[in-house]
Amino acid sequence: MTRARRAVLVGVCLVAAGACRDRSEPDIAELSAVLGGTAQRSAGGKAWQPSRTGDRFRAGDGVRTSSPGGARLHFLAGGGLRMGPGTTIRFGRGTGALAVDGEFEAEDGDAVIELEVGRARIAAGSRVRIGRRDQTMHFDVLVGSAVVTRDGDELAVGAGQGLAGNVDGSGLERIAPPADAGTSAASAVPPPVATSPDSGVAVVGEVRALPAQLRRPGDGEAWTELPPGRHELVAGSELSVPLGGSIALARDDEHALVVGAAELVVAPGGAGGALVQTRRGRAEVRAGAADVTVRVPGGMIVARRGADPGGGSGADLTVDRGETRVVVTGGVVDVVGDQGGRERLLTGQSSVVESGGGLRVSGRPPERADFSVQAGLSATIHDPSPPTDVRIRFADLCPEAGVLELAQGESFRAARVMVEGRGASIARLARGRHRYRVRCFEGNALGDVVVASGRLAVEKDSGTRPLARQAPHNTVDADGRRYTVLYQNRLPAITFRWPGAPEATGYRLHLQPARSRPLELALSGSTHALDAGELAEGQYQFWFEASGAAPAEARVSRRSTLTIAFDNAARSGYLQAPRPGAAWSGAGVVVAGAAIEGWRVAVGGAELELDRQHRFSGAVQRTDDENGVAVEFSHPTHGVHLYVRRGHHR
Repeated sequence: MTRARRAVLVGVCLVAAGACRDRSEPDIAELSAVLGGTAQRSAGGKAWQPSRTGDRFRAGDGVRTSSPGGARLHFLAGGGLRMGPGTTIRFGRGTGALAVDGEFEAEDGDAVIELEVGRARIAAGSRVRIGRRDQTMHFDVLVGSAVVTRDGDELAVGAGQGLAGNVDGSGLERIAPPADAGTSAASAVPPPVATSPDSGVAVVGEVRALPAQLRRPGDGEAWTELPPGRHELVAGSELSVPLGGSIALARDDEHALVVGAAELVVAPGGAGGALVQTRRGRAEVRAGAADVTVRVPGGMIVARRGADPGGGSGADLTVDRGETRVVVTGGVVDVVGDQGGRERLLTGQSSVVESGGGLRVSGRPPERADFSVQAGLSATIHDPSPPTDVRIRFADLCPEAGVLELAQGESFRAARVMVEGRGASIARLARGRHRYRVRCFEGNALGDVVVASGRLAVEKDSGTRPLARQAPHNTVDADGRRYTVLYQNRLPAITFRWPGAPEATGYRLHLQPARSRPLELALSGSTHALDAGELAEGQYQFWFEASGAAPAEARVSRRSTLTIAFDNAARSGYLQAPRPGAAWSGAGVVVAGAAIEGWRVAVGGAELELDRQHRFSGAVQRTDDENGVAVEFSHPTHGVHLYVRRGHHR
């Protein structure tokens, strides 16, 4: 699936803000989660008040997060944004543009948003910062990429780049955004210095906290003190960094931070070789626009550059007791042993380089999958015995190798795991919710563009429980409140009541669906029941009206809202065969069960036929390199559920 096809237009309702205030569809967005700190809302530009999950916003409203803090904003027209700390968003009137002061991230696919600076297409997983500085409006891309369209002109912006223009968005031009104040110690390196063989300077080092000891090439046994501060170091210089001290090294676009107690050699192979050789101690390596090579006893570590500005890789190295432990903190890192071994590691993986040149790697993915899905799919996985080994295919998205990236939590900025593959990657998923995305290699560099993303939720569930035969029954009152009724396999029966209704000769129940014609029902009393299925899924406004002897001021009840929605945690069907834990011989197996009306059932892309009772039974095949099959239940609006059965057990 291409990036263009995955784009989510979250600004559709904003373009016609006036229409959004219609009573039949008054809301633009909803606060779906407060991720930290607090959130506040401003209704129509009034004073800020505390905001909670579920609050909705119209044109003219505002929402903001505390610092520190964060929130997730869901647009009712589709798509969503993750607001960063100290961020304010106002939903504009007239033009419908969002006024943003702060940071946000596009989470569910690409986001297309109407902003004051123009229409911005923000790649999935990208993070941008918007605000006013020096009487101008700035649009900075912190992670990923974006394209801003203004007056027919398209301006592509990568990580570390930005745009600035007038407050109304006119006169946009490219700028380099200011560096973040909250950078890590490894990135707080001295300014890069262009070096050449004639200059004698190989590396610029900044000694921190405590003095280091320096021995220059040719000085024999003589050591001199190197005080805290910035120094120009020639190739082959030896350094001893005390416990509690550190030295930041920079050569053009190469950076490393060595933490004491440590012993190292600066540029041991000259200006064109490794940045540093670490003999003892800890080093943090960060590659940006250039690869960074570090020599260690028994081999070397190469942190690969990013394909786009602002990308790159990182690793933490610890040299101690005859071996080097390597933990990849971001991107792609090659580990090369002097015995000839070579391993490419990704985020979340680690390796040990033995002083004799051997390699030991941990964090490898499973060799076999339970089943396969196409990249971009979001689904709920029902597995009798998690974890679940899922192969995610992306051969049509990445011409070379690609990487499957799994978020540890809700954000890819926190700890994450990356799995490399050519055409596909296998991920082991524990119970719970998982976000994933796919990026492609461009040579040795990992691209910043997210070509596919999705969410997979794993539940421990055998999927054998039959579906409920009775429809749920719910009662709602015309009291001005909002009601949400979730259903599973059958639409609910609804009873409407008017508590405290006046005495009258007759009543009318008004039902105003959000997307169809209104309904009026003439009643003899102030209570009315609708059978299961009479109201379709969707949102309704409802109220009663009395006629006859009732006083004029009491003839109409308060307007209330009813939302009927499918419970995404509900079952979409069940499996009778094969039974959980029952291994089968050979590649073929018969699957049988039943689905809810409106759902389709398939295995491996081949649809299974349903009879009049929505039952199915048929022989399916598993591939030789997979443990089992996943029976897919899909619905055009309610998503996908996968029920796992294994013939070959791990």
